Amino acid sequence: MYSSPKNLLCLGLPPFGWPHAAVKTDLRGRNFGEEVARQQNLVFTFSHDLIADSLVDRWDSTEYVTFEPAVRGKFKWTSSNELMFSPTSVSGLVPITRPG
Repeated sequence: MYSSPKNLLCLGLPPFGWPHAAVKTDLRGRNFGEEVARQQNLVFTFSHDLIADSLVDRWDSTEYVTFEPAVRGKFKWTSSNELMFSPTSVSGLVPITRPG
């Protein structure tokens, strides 16, 4: 298991063309906490539908979420309000440590 600091993620969700662009969208859930496994898929659940149903279940290289340090991977909307990130590198997520 690897430590995941709370401010590790930066959501880069573009507002154009989304049905709820004028409505505040919150992150309602995620499938991970302080620690994640190296090859774990990360799932983000939002408070509103963000994409059309026609885009669900398609792998996408658009960088909806950025990580520090950077992690290579692909994204897939599993529903209109749920986004999954899957690391593609052999090593998966890189272990990090917190200062002292």
